[in-house]
Amino acid sequence: MNLLAKPNKSLKSHLEETLKIAEKIWIGDGKLKKYALIASAFHDIGKADKRFQEYIRNGRRAPPHPLLGLPILNNVLSNLGIEEPYKSLVILAVASHHTPLHEKLYFDYPLDLKIEIKAVNELKAIISGLLSTMGYDVEIDLNNLDLPRKILELARKQIVGKYASQIREDFVEIQGCLMYADYLASAEKEVEDFRFPSKFVEEEYYYQIKAMKLMGNVFITLPTGTGKTETALYWAKNNFKGCLFYVLPTATTINAMYKRLRKFFKESVALYHSYADMFLFHEDENLENLLYYKYFLYPINVTTPDQLMLALMNYKKYTLKNFRILNSTIIIDEVHSYDPETFFLLKYLLKYLSRNSNICVMSATFPEKFKEELSFLNAKELMSKNEIEEIYSSKRRTKPVFIRDYLLNYIEDVLKDYKNGKSVLVVLNTVKRAQEFYKNILDKIPEEADVELFHSRYIAKHKMDKENKITQNSVKILVTTQVVEVSLDIDYDLLYTEAAYLDSLIQRAGRVNRRGLKVFGEHNVKIFEPENYYPYNKKLLETALNILENSDMINSEFEYLRLTNLFYDEIWAEIKKNEENRYKKIWKELSYIYSADLTDEQIQKLLKTRSGIINIPAIPYTYKDYMEEINARIDEINAKLKRTHNNNLEYNRLKLIEEKRMYIVNVPIFYKDYITLDNKDYYVMLEYDRKLGLTDEFDNMI
Repeated sequence: MNLLAKPNKSLKSHLEETLKIAEKIWIGDGKLKKYALIASAFHDIGKADKRFQEYIRNGRRAPPHPLLGLPILNNVLSNLGIEEPYKSLVILAVASHHTPLHEKLYFDYPLDLKIEIKAVNELKAIISGLLSTMGYDVEIDLNNLDLPRKILELARKQIVGKYASQIREDFVEIQGCLMYADYLASAEKEVEDFRFPSKFVEEEYYYQIKAMKLMGNVFITLPTGTGKTETALYWAKNNFKGCLFYVLPTATTINAMYKRLRKFFKESVALYHSYADMFLFHEDENLENLLYYKYFLYPINVTTPDQLMLALMNYKKYTLKNFRILNSTIIIDEVHSYDPETFFLLKYLLKYLSRNSNICVMSATFPEKFKEELSFLNAKELMSKNEIEEIYSSKRRTKPVFIRDYLLNYIEDVLKDYKNGKSVLVVLNTVKRAQEFYKNILDKIPEEADVELFHSRYIAKHKMDKENKITQNSVKILVTTQVVEVSLDIDYDLLYTEAAYLDSLIQRAGRVNRRGLKVFGEHNVKIFEPENYYPYNKKLLETALNILENSDMINSEFEYLRLTNLFYDEIWAEIKKNEENRYKKIWKELSYIYSADLTDEQIQKLLKTRSGIINIPAIPYTYKDYMEEINARIDEINAKLKRTHNNNLEYNRLKLIEEKRMYIVNVPIFYKDYITLDNKDYYVMLEYDRKLGLTDEFDNMI
């Protein structure tokens, strides 16, 4: 008889392929390698059970194969002389490779459950072959096997209350390798033979040549539009470990960077954020890749810091993500864009990862206080202070002025500049004020004019359409919010903006005269007093306003850096005092190997920052009729799938589900009373307009 792992795959072939892949992907601690390989080789050995073989052939239910295989695995480990705690870690890694490990895993199965081996001689041959491949010459006795539940409980008792964080890291290495290898083997995917391209630009700047030669952690401070991304990639090429994480703060910036990196790395790039599936659906990409994107199984991964933080919080299948993160190369871009509390979360994330990973942190406005907090990285500065001063002092792309008046009083000035052939960027601090400004503009110019409103409160479908249009630099008046600050490669003649924190203002100014090719005489950046402090901390915003009002004429971008450092010097003591307590609360989820039993809402609260807003995904009520049409079509397909499995039907069902998700908008939690549940879908009872997005009653939506 041929023991099967899947209907079309023998058990022998699957285990051999998994072991081969595990050997190839291993980059961690050498002493743990043999344990990871044993776990990979024997992870599905429980499929040799008679009931599981019957399940594969005829669909009858069987006990879980990870549990059934523990007696055989236990004998293998004992015969190989594997000592504690590694013996128990391998057992727990195999037991939980499909179901996250928790203290009551498999408690609902009887204590006297036994493995019932089918084709003993064939199984012996499989075990012997796997052991021989790993260099072991031992014979395994398949008689008098212990009970699976007994083995699981003994392994759990060996680990509980012992070894703490070191146990967790060893467990991550062992199970992460097993799961990564199993995913690739099951999908019949080869381990990618990845290589960096030889060049990222035709002619390198001198600092890019420096980056090519620099080994170890690095800080990069470079103005916008000077090849900062390519500089970091040259550094990464020389410091590459297994896979690269390019970390950015928002889904919008990730989507743009994903497209940009694909020009360099082709199919080797993945992205992951909360709405990655909708982005891929919108781009007409293969949604089957999403699982591999989610678990960082590609050489280049573009993601947000919260995805890395969630992985380190034992959230869901955390070991697989951790395995990829813990020995990797990491680029943290736009570090200035995080509010102080998020920055401190990021700080401790990097502190944890820095033992085994190579890290680059960069920004166009890299505050010295941030560098001081990250001093544990022992990072080298790519540019000396003199070089930074020289390159920033030579940049005279913008000439700002601070005006103690409200931006909404200057609509006529924006229109005058537009009619004189200028492209104008207008940034307000809340969605409501941006919508109000946009409506006033539309009342005064032809509807067909190239004017767009862009903020974070659009349904995914409209947001992606707007992103594509904006990044083509075809919008002549762009009215927007903070979403414009990070990594959008746009170039305007003039900026009208409400005041914000100094580093945020500098990023907004970086969207003006980006290439430095435009000649200007008057002020091309006009900064206005905001009508209220939302979404910022009132005291910190007032500090920024005082600095702006009392600063001398800003003649170069080096002055921007000076003012940013002055801002953080004044506020740092205020924002730092509570950061340790929050970090300790989060670290409690890191202290052991059990999967964290946290809901998505609990996770959001744990990661929430002072300027952050918890969001509830919902569909604007205006689309309810269309959603009901889609639901009816999904129900019709589900009824057909109960009678017969059909890949085309399954694909059509998936497309309909993704079509629904394209109509989701993020609703701030303070509007929860406007959200209603109807036929399993959440609807928001606020007005929604394709041009304006979601509207609100209060001026605090960002």
